[in-house]
Amino acid sequence: MRKKSDEKLAERAIESLYEAGITNLPGLVLGNPDDTEETIRGNMQWLRQFPIDGILPQFITPYPGTEDRKKLLVEGLVINPGGMHNEYGGWSTYNGEFAHCRTRSGLMPAQIETIVYEEIQEFLKARTKNILKGHLNILRNNPFHLFKVALHETIPVLSRSWERRSMNTSQQAASEIRRKRAMNIFDI
Repeated sequence: MRKKSDEKLAERAIESLYEAGITNLPGLVLGNPDDTEETIRGNMQWLRQFPIDGILPQFITPYPGTEDRKKLLVEGLVINPGGMHNEYGGWSTYNGEFAHCRTRSGLMPAQIETIVYEEIQEFLKARTKNILKGHLNILRNNPFHLFKVALHETIPVLSRSWERRSMNTSQQAASEIRRKRAMNIFDI
């Protein structure tokens, strides 16, 4: 993403925020042209080793009029070109929640979304352990947030998990992607 950063700088930032009692919500842009399954999983696994309050994953989105879109189109990496309607959802899915591009390693948008979904499930398990241990700043800073997390995140996630208990992780990912797409349908 053309940003000057590395693991050591990110680790220092995470630790400094945590020690200062500041809520830590790192954002990730996933599905970049050079991403592979290993780099996506590796980034998500790396984050799990820290007491992070939450993550804000987004997929690279080729917004109209941007230099990134032009480059991605020239390389033939854009699978969902947008428009009013297409088989991928058109503009209605241009919100960062859905992958629109394939990677140079050949990962297609559905594969990228599945990998990210699987890794988010693992992150949520690690986060639950950190919540139970009282290691998250968001709960220290706002104890009522635990109630909100339980009502708006944990209970619905557990409910969907119960419904999907007989599915493997890839099937669960496909179900979650269908749910998100159904929530995102609107006419522009």
